[in-house]
Amino acid sequence: MSNLQLAFFGLPETFLNGQAVRFPTKKTLALLAYLVCESGLHTREKLASIFWANHDESGGRTALRKALGFLKAALGESEPAFLLAARETLGFNLDANLQADFLNLELAAKRVRLEQTFDDVFRVHLERIVAVRGEFLTGVTLLDAPDFDAWLELKRESLRRDLDLVLQTLITLQCRVQKFEVALVTARRRLQLDTMNEAAHRGLIELHLAINDRSAALEAFNACQTILERELGISPSPETVALVAQTRTNPQPLGVPVQPKTTARAAPKSVFVGREREWALLEEAWQNNQIVYIAGEPGSGKTRLMHEFLKTKGEYFVLNNRPGDMAIPYSSLSRHLRILFQRRPVTLEPWVKLELARILPEMGEIPAPIESGQGKLRFLQAIAETVKAVIDANHSLLILHDDVQFNDVQSSEATEFMLTYLDIEVLMRSRALNAHRTGELNPEGQKRLAQSVGSNQGVLIELAPLNTRALQTWLETSSHRQFGAKDLSNLAKRLERFTGGNPLFVLETLKELADLEHNQVFNAQLFEINTLPRSSKVFQVIARRIERLSKPAKDLLRVAAILNQEYTFEHAAKVLEQNP
Repeated sequence: MSNLQLAFFGLPETFLNGQAVRFPTKKTLALLAYLVCESGLHTREKLASIFWANHDESGGRTALRKALGFLKAALGESEPAFLLAARETLGFNLDANLQADFLNLELAAKRVRLEQTFDDVFRVHLERIVAVRGEFLTGVTLLDAPDFDAWLELKRESLRRDLDLVLQTLITLQCRVQKFEVALVTARRRLQLDTMNEAAHRGLIELHLAINDRSAALEAFNACQTILERELGISPSPETVALVAQTRTNPQPLGVPVQPKTTARAAPKSVFVGREREWALLEEAWQNNQIVYIAGEPGSGKTRLMHEFLKTKGEYFVLNNRPGDMAIPYSSLSRHLRILFQRRPVTLEPWVKLELARILPEMGEIPAPIESGQGKLRFLQAIAETVKAVIDANHSLLILHDDVQFNDVQSSEATEFMLTYLDIEVLMRSRALNAHRTGELNPEGQKRLAQSVGSNQGVLIELAPLNTRALQTWLETSSHRQFGAKDLSNLAKRLERFTGGNPLFVLETLKELADLEHNQVFNAQLFEINTLPRSSKVFQVIARRIERLSKPAKDLLRVAAILNQEYTFEHAAKVLEQNP
């Protein structure tokens, strides 16, 4: 039996029976990573849309077949096979002989969430697990596949949370066996993951107190205070301040660090310049138990805003939708349910499992097709009961629901039914932030959104482009260049015109500027709009959006490009010989 080893933390490495495997293209490696991470079978249409979005349907499937050929050649023959390839579907066979560093971490984090006590063998196991070499799939990015890049960022964020949880648990286990010096190394390692994680700072302070090193605890507090104020513009939480105040008067007895508490944060200023209003609206909607809808252009920062906000509320699930979902009934719902099942065991009644098998074959034998309204009702009730069981298992449920515009109609219908079927007490323990691209919701989605906002059950938060003032503040807080206020004001104005105030476009342009400065070719002329550097990533995002437009819309854009600042609807109408 062939053995496949995946070392995907840091620069990715793949070994087949101990021998290094080389892939001819980065996209082949990315495809393998996606199939291993996203268990189950995927339609070829969906995979083509994720990895070859700039191809038409035929071209995308052809490119997928070519990449699959590369992948099969690299992995060779095995029994059982590593890949489950059919005419219309493709997946990775998790029954094959596979070892992967990221899967080991996910399994360890899952056990930590499920169990309360651990033996010394598990501590040693965790010490091996956390010896990762860097970020997941370091250096892997696909400029022509933004959906893959978006998925990769979410996967990295999930693994960061898993690693943080495992490190936190490991510190406690190391203290239990009096390995305090080793625990200090682990605590510093946890803090390196996210220097703005106040819980990690507090854990380090508590560990210094546990070994009666009050001076080190105060030093750790001062570092925490400096970082939070410099990077986020906030002060340490009352819990952290009270902890340190106690150390100035009473020595802490030798012991084990206590479980860190989740602390609410204000909007991080260095990250969310120009988004203070939106953060305040999020807090207000949260206090009022309203459903939150966030709308914005691609690159406007919807996903990042939701992540940072939910981090202040507790542990949460990330449920995202994909372009291919819209064509496959219940594709979004089935994937989301699998994600919800991963964290804690859920007990389901036999009739519920039977109905779920319609969209989750792993639940058992698939029942006969639905042929009546009563049968459809029973299926929807089973879905609602499943979600209730998930909420009960987790006590509460926080969800980041991204790219709602790609949600298939049937999954949306099931969600709507669930909201009317479940008791208010159950729904109150479930909170969700829902994000969609401006103008891309289907008519039914627009109708549901309007009804929710109109009845005051929900609130719509629209992310507008950043204006010149916000961009200047961003430059003042993040730039390390020795620019004067006049220079920064000038650059902010140029950036607003050049990028339209889109945060992603601004960030990518600033990265290009930083590269120019590093290469010593940055000069004052680059303040002029026509000489600001163009990012290839921004180009790919714009090109992909243009490709989805109709021919009349593309013609209108061509006219706008030619006329430039002289463009008006009246001028365009004359050129195109159409009514304005």
